[in-house]
Amino acid sequence: MRPDIRLLYIDDELSIREMTSRELGRRGFDVTTASSGEEGLVLFRKEPFPVVATDLKMPGITGLDVLREVKSIDPDAEVLIATGYGSQDDAIECLKAGAYDYLYKPFHMDEFATLLLKASDQRNLKIHLSLYECIRFMNQSLDLHEVLSTLTQGLKKTLRAQETHVEIQDGMDFALDDSGQLAVEETHGGGGDELSVSLRVPLKGRQGRLGFLGVSRRGKSPSFSEHDKRALLLFASHAAQAVENANLYRTLQARIADLEKTREQLVQSEKMSAVGRLAAGVAHEINNPLSG
Repeated sequence: MRPDIRLLYIDDELSIREMTSRELGRRGFDVTTASSGEEGLVLFRKEPFPVVATDLKMPGITGLDVLREVKSIDPDAEVLIATGYGSQDDAIECLKAGAYDYLYKPFHMDEFATLLLKASDQRNLKIHLSLYECIRFMNQSLDLHEVLSTLTQGLKKTLRAQETHVEIQDGMDFALDDSGQLAVEETHGGGGDELSVSLRVPLKGRQGRLGFLGVSRRGKSPSFSEHDKRALLLFASHAAQAVENANLYRTLQARIADLEKTREQLVQSEKMSAVGRLAAGVAHEINNPLSG
C-alpha cells in the first residue's frame, strides 16, 4: 500500500466515519474526515485532496453537491459516492456529474481500498499525460516564443494556475534546499475571498540560472499541494533545457546570418575585383595601339 494517498472522507454518521478512517489508516491511507458536506468543502478549499469519498444522502449539502463543487475547484480530483439507499437514477446522475464510481453500503473495506487506489492512479495518470504532452511539444520546438507559450499553457492546465510568469535572466546563481534540490519559493497574499498564493522556482541551466518560472492562484482556496510543487519542478527542469536549446538555436541562426552577410560581401568584393581586372585589361589593349 502506498502511504502517500490523501483521502477526504465525508459522512454524517460518526460510527461509519470512525470505522472507515481506522480501517483505511491501517491500509496506509492518509484519511481526513468531515461530518457534513459543508465541512468537507471547507477542508477541500483549504487544500484540495486528490481523492474524495462522500455519502450521498446528507442533511444540507448532499454528496452530489459536494461532487459538483469539488470538480469545479479541481477537475482532476476523483470522487466516489457511497449510499445505503440510493436509486439507479441517483447513480446515473452522479456518474454524469463526473463521479469515479458509485457504490452501496455496506461495502467490503478491502474492495473499497482497491477502488480508492484505482481512483488515485487514474488521477495521477491524467496529470502525467498532461505533463507529458506539454513537455513533448515544448522539447520539439526551437523557437523561444513558442517554447514559452507552450510552457504557459501547460502550467495553467496542469497546475490550474490563473497566472504564469517566466523571467529570462542569464548568468545568475540559483538556490537549493536542504536535499540539494531546486528550492520552491511560496508566498501568500490577499485576504477574505480573494486570497492568493504564488510559487516561484529558478530555471537551472548548464552554466547557472537562466531565470525564474512562477505560477499563482487566486480565490477562496488557492493553495498548491506538494504534488503541484513537484510538477512545477519537473516543468522547470524541462523548461530550462528547452530555453537553452532555443537560445542556442537563435545564436546559431544569428551566426549563420552573419556568415551569409560576410559571404555576400566577399562575392561583391570579388565582382568588383573582376571588374577592375577587366578595366585594366581593356585599358592595356587600347594603350598598345595608341603607343604605336
